[in-house]
Amino acid sequence: MRSVLQLRVANQEVGTLDFEESNEALRRLGARRTASGFVFWPPAALQLKRQTGDWQPMVSNVRADIFYDDNAGFQLGVGRDDTFYIPGNREYEQNLTLAIAWYGTDEILQTIEKRRNGGPAKLWIKCTGEICVVPSDPTREVLRGPPEQFHRDFRVEYSADAWTSLMENVATIGAVLVEIPVRNDLPSEWSSIYTALKEAKRHIARGGDDGWKACVAAVRTALEEWRKVEAEDLGPGWHAPTPTDRAARSKAQRRDGLRWHLLQYAHLAHHSPSDHWERNDAILAFATLSALVAERDP
Repeated sequence: MRSVLQLRVANQEVGTLDFEESNEALRRLGARRTASGFVFWPPAALQLKRQTGDWQPMVSNVRADIFYDDNAGFQLGVGRDDTFYIPGNREYEQNLTLAIAWYGTDEILQTIEKRRNGGPAKLWIKCTGEICVVPSDPTREVLRGPPEQFHRDFRVEYSADAWTSLMENVATIGAVLVEIPVRNDLPSEWSSIYTALKEAKRHIARGGDDGWKACVAAVRTALEEWRKVEAEDLGPGWHAPTPTDRAARSKAQRRDGLRWHLLQYAHLAHHSPSDHWERNDAILAFATLSALVAERDP
């Protein structure tokens, strides 16, 4: 069980800080979409006990360096909370929720999704902040004492169901991230395929009519190079149309051909065990369907 951080100031224990993992806490703060990605508030509970003397504790300048908790330990971003927290007027401990805002990009979400691989989301949070004393009487001229630093590493795990529900507010269906993995140990015969893939990515980032056309042309090049390495195996009963028939097909008809083949690919999911399917299969099916619907633009 993870231990909480005991907060001390002026040689006295005055409270605790802990990052929460419960589904309820995650829903209470949540996340939302931004123009470039997301903002997420990792739920953290602060308890401060009101003192009976001339001073009260104050917590401020909380920072959270956030990493994915696996062997690689990639840093995902930094969350900050510029609020200051002091106990209320009651005599017992106050339960406060920190507002640590972590802003990130779609690429960060993609990294998290790849690493959790359908399981819980595991974060390693290095939390730092300041604690000091302030007068119990707010009319006094001295506003605060010298701050003391606190720090603690927290490892938190959000359930797969809770994390998925949270991401539904962030990764809207209108935006699909497509990962293009490029290995360092590619077989030499595949190098031209990945070169064409990277060229397609460059053209789609450039945009404009010329960019879109060049992207599609680079995809064709990649598929032609792939055919040189591995010929398509379409299974029994398949007969390729004649060159005359192919030339007569419109762009919409060719799109429908992709739709038909995607249906056959997805059809197998109802008739095979779950362990026959991987994350890349889901990405292929979902991203292709999303692109087809977007191109159809109903």
